[in-house]
Formats: sequence, structure tokens, C-alpha cells
Amino acid sequence: MRNVGLLKAILALLTRHLSLNHYLTDGIVYRRSEALRYYHTTLKYIHKAMQYDDYNTSDELLATALIISAYEMLNSGQQDWERHLQGIFGIRRSQIIHGDSGGLRGATWWAWLSQDSWAAFRDKRKPFTFWLPQRVDFKQMDSWDLAARSQFLFARAVGYSAQRLGNDTADHFCAKMDEANVLHAQLDSWKDSLPIEFDSLPHTVNDEGANFKTILIHPPAFAVSVQLHYASRILLSLHRPLLRGVNVFLDQQRLLRDCIAQICGITRALTDAASSILSFQYLFIYCGNMCRQYPTQGGDSYAHTNVSSSSRLASKVIGRRIT
Repeated sequence: MRNVGLLKAILALLTRHLSLNHYLTDGIVYRRSEALRYYHTTLKYIHKAMQYDDYNTSDELLATALIISAYEMLNSGQQDWERHLQGIFGIRRSQIIHGDSGGLRGATWWAWLSQDSWAAFRDKRKPFTFWLPQRVDFKQMDSWDLAARSQFLFARAVGYSAQRLGNDTADHFCAKMDEANVLHAQLDSWKDSLPIEFDSLPHTVNDEGANFKTILIHPPAFAVSVQLHYASRILLSLHRPLLRGVNVFLDQQRLLRDCIAQICGITRALTDAASSILSFQYLFIYCGNMCRQYPTQGGDSYAHTNVSSSSRLASKVIGRRIT
């Protein structure tokens, strides 16, 4: 680790994470003030280093900015987090970095999109990105590209859900329906193109008494991408204009129940901290939109999902405790 700014950014994020999760520290107490010290040291380093043109276009700046953004996410600094996400967006735009960029730059773009999509959902806004992928045939992609593309479709769904009808003119209604139909077709195409690696595997989890059957998909990155897919369908279904009629309403409810079962079933099988936290975000989407309609089933999803204890902090956002 030769870059001091990147090292301090990692220490800031790590210390802040440990200060929020005392059970990981074996009795050692990490305070928020320690993380804050590393954070300010990082900002001072970036401020000085940006006087040099080479640093402004370096991979180190991209990685450091992304890690600091993750720190702001944990630190509950919504305005600071938003500012850093916009800053990273500006850096990437100036250097023409996008989802098809290879190497570290492409990886940081996808990590940034994941953060920005979640922030956009919380703030009821569209994600900052306006990149349109050149490769659109899912059947020509490998499994890892398919998993990443699920994140892009989720960002599209978040952007769609942030729109307001504004006026009820026929043209506006039709335009919103057309956009929903295009996104729905893309989600269908993604699902139909999944190879065998995304199929559910046999498991030994006892599902007796559970409302949601365990769905084991390995590796966890593929499992999370499938959860993203169903979270996208939930957002699209709840925000697209619906024609009147009991049958249309019943079809929507059936779709939502199926999506919830998939998200919660996959969550039951995930045990690693990173995937569990992401799963909790999708459960947050479920709770925010569905708890009023399925209060009993919603409670069961928390009682029976195997979310690691590192996600317990996130449960405060929901207002329920994970057991």
C-alpha cells in the first residue's frame, strides 16, 4: 500500500465499521473519533495531491473517493455522502469511465453505481448515471457480466420509481407505460438469459414453519444479483400506471408476493456480511412498500431470515430486530 491517502481512507472505513459493530472487535473499543481522524487526514491528502495532474487521473483517486463515499454512507452523513457521490460521478464523467471500462476503473464504476442506486432510492431521485451500455444482448454475456447488469437494471428501476406523474394527460400516461414496458422486457430478457450458475442448489436448511423457503444460490454475488432483479420488479410494479380492474390488481399482488418470496428465500441462505447487508437493503424496499399490505408475512421474513449480526445496525432503519 504505497498511497497514504488510500491507506487512510481504508482505515477510516474499517474503524467506523468496527465502531458500529462491537461484537467484531474482541473487546477492543473503536471510537467514532478515531475514524473521523483518519477521514480528515484523507481529505487533507486528497486536497494536496490534486495539485498534481497525474493524481487527478489516477486509479488511486478513484479508489480513495469511493471508499470515502462508503465511509459517509456508514457515518449517516447524507449530505456529505451525496456530495461525494456527485464528486465521483464528475471524476468518472471527465475520464469517460463507465460500466464497460475494464480493470479497476470499471470495478469502481459498478461499486459507485451500487452506492448511488441505494442513495437515489432513499432520496426518491434518479441515479446520477446516464450511461447506456453498448452490449444489450444478455445471451452473449458471461455470468459475471449478467450479475453486474442486474445492478444497472435496478438503477433504471429506481430512476423510474422516482418519476412523478405530474399531470394526468393521455400522452404522459402512455409515455410512462411505454417506458415501463421497455424496462419490463429487459428484466424478462435478463431472467431468460441466466445460465445454470444462477439456479437454486440443494441445501440442508430446515424450512419447517417458515413462510419463505430457502433458496441457495452460489456464489453470493449471483444470489444478490437475483435479489436485485426481483427488487427491480417490485419497484416497477408499484410505480407503473395500472389499468383499472380487479384482475389487474390481483395479478400485481401475485407478482409482488412471488418477488418477496424470492428475495426473502435467498436471504435465508446468505451468511457473509457483505451479501447480508445488501439483502437487507432489498428487504428495506419490501418493508417500505409492502408492510402495510402483508404485516404478518413481513414479520416472519425477519424472524426467519439468516442475516448476519453485522446487519443488525441496519435493522434500526426498518424498526425491527433480526433474530
